[in-house]
Amino acid sequence: LHSAPCVDFVMDWNRMEAVTCGLDNKVNLYNVQQNQVISSFRDGGDGDAQVFLCVDAQLDGPARAALGTNFGRVKVLDLQRMQLVTSLLGHQDHCRALSVD
Repeated sequence: LHSAPCVDFVMDWNRMEAVTCGLDNKVNLYNVQQNQVISSFRDGGDGDAQVFLCVDAQLDGPARAALGTNFGRVKVLDLQRMQLVTSLLGHQDHCRALSVD
């Protein structure tokens, strides 16, 4: 569960799993059929002022999520291990939308 507003999510209808991100700087992986949180990740790498603003994910194969932050970074998360893979620079301000192919 998020302790602050959930601002974005992506749904995998075949797996019935969802990835959410929120203003609490947290990512949750949910099993929708069982109404259960499978795993969670909270990133403290850029301090408490950072929040996640958007998410897109691929749950097949190497399950990864891309997350946009209010500091302009795009962070890539390994959803199986719930570990940060990388943090990419490139925006001077908020990253509010992204897409994973």
